Amino acid sequence: MTKVLVVEDEAHLAEGLRFNLQAEGYAVEVTGDGESALKRLLESNGRFDAVVLDVMLPGMDGFEVVSSLRKAKNFIPVLILTARGRPEDVLEGFGAGADDYLSKPFQLPIFLARLQGLLRRNEWLRSSKRLRQKPRRKRRQILRASAKRFPSRERQSISARLNSAPNATRFG
Repeated sequence: MTKVLVVEDEAHLAEGLRFNLQAEGYAVEVTGDGESALKRLLESNGRFDAVVLDVMLPGMDGFEVVSSLRKAKNFIPVLILTARGRPEDVLEGFGAGADDYLSKPFQLPIFLARLQGLLRRNEWLRSSKRLRQKPRRKRRQILRASAKRFPSRERQSISARLNSAPNATRFG
């Protein structure tokens, strides 16, 4: 099940988002401030698939949260959902590292479509990384098998041929 963290300090809006996201089949957790959201995300080790983040939060604002995530090399998809819709605010959000930005008030179908788009692109990225890693794994498997079956001189020859192949990972 896809898990979303909603970071929103207005309780009625947070509960409305939780209700609608759960109705769409998402698992949802809610937090009301930037510091606790950042802590949960940095300690979660991939537990969340996306973040819906308000900007005007008590303590650390949403721009600081997403900027801190990116500095920590955490690239979870972030959708900023805020009342701050001026062009300079939108640009600041994208500059901080947000993946999408939606101003309040918003239409629920648009919000859901944007969130689904973020999740879909993230899955495509994961799939493409897995596909790029398969040739490396295959080379490693060949080298391991050759270590068991061939003397060291022949292993060196196999390793040299694998390392000269396109997109080769160096072994040896």
